[in-house]
Amino acid sequence: MSVLINAKPTLEVLPQGNRVREVQGAIYITQPTAITVTGTAQPPASNVQVVVQIFAKDANGNLVNGGAPLASATPDFSGQYRATFSLPSLLRKDVNVLFAREVAVGSIGSTVQINPTTLSGLNGNLAINETTLRNLAATINNPATTSALNGGVVTPSTPITGISGTITTPVFPITTPGGPGAAGPAVSTLLGGTGTLDPQVGTIVGGSVSNPASTSTLTDGTGTIDPTTGTLTQNGTAAIAGTTGTATLLVNEVAVSEPITVVIHQSQGIPGATLNTKSKLLTARDAGTRVHGVAHAGPRALAARALNGRRGGR
Repeated sequence: MSVLINAKPTLEVLPQGNRVREVQGAIYITQPTAITVTGTAQPPASNVQVVVQIFAKDANGNLVNGGAPLASATPDFSGQYRATFSLPSLLRKDVNVLFAREVAVGSIGSTVQINPTTLSGLNGNLAINETTLRNLAATINNPATTSALNGGVVTPSTPITGISGTITTPVFPITTPGGPGAAGPAVSTLLGGTGTLDPQVGTIVGGSVSNPASTSTLTDGTGTIDPTTGTLTQNGTAAIAGTTGTATLLVNEVAVSEPITVVIHQSQGIPGATLNTKSKLLTARDAGTRVHGVAHAGPRALAARALNGRRGGR
């Protein structure tokens, strides 16, 4: 189904005196001459570009001119086109088949309607890449705490000076050369005494320490978040709203006209002209032209028809 080209192009050769004429439905030309063709094709539009290319095949069905178009034309707004070209054949008697190839390139725009829908049951693997945490700002709250204090108290040896006081000596027994006896009581005074306090070790038991509640601020902290993986699972549903959009479809279409058979005669004395051809010349019917009532014929019959047509055109 075609969307750009409504009908295949038409092709018509314009007569030009004895150089280009129509005889029994076929076109007869005498080289060298310029051929002017006209026809109809799809008119161009704002979104469609159309070009008509004129091609020719030789008697063996091969494209002439190295496969390149002999001429190109762009139809006007009414679909009419016109082109002028020359056939490259140098054979004395030859048959070519002309046809027009229409190429249309365009775009078709449309509106896309996306209906609302519900998204549910979404699950998959979640991968979190390693990243750096910067510009961290936060407040740190330190609650009040109470803790038990346990430990040992070590007191080193310490010299002691300036010892003073009264020394009271009670009665105490003594032994003398004269026999047992008793001494005391006596009272004496100690002044400027010195001594050393030996080191001591003690233990703190049942002690406690209380820290009041406090706050502090963390600013511009940095850190690194290690990569990790996890599983993404949707709980519940999510609604996707409906929307609209546009779509553009690029289209390239080709159509070919009905062929026209051209019988070629060379003027005598043309440099490079070939008297005979070893190729199989096509008849008008072999080439699929619009000529009617022409039977199959060989090169001699075509040459005879060309000469008869030439005499009839005089």
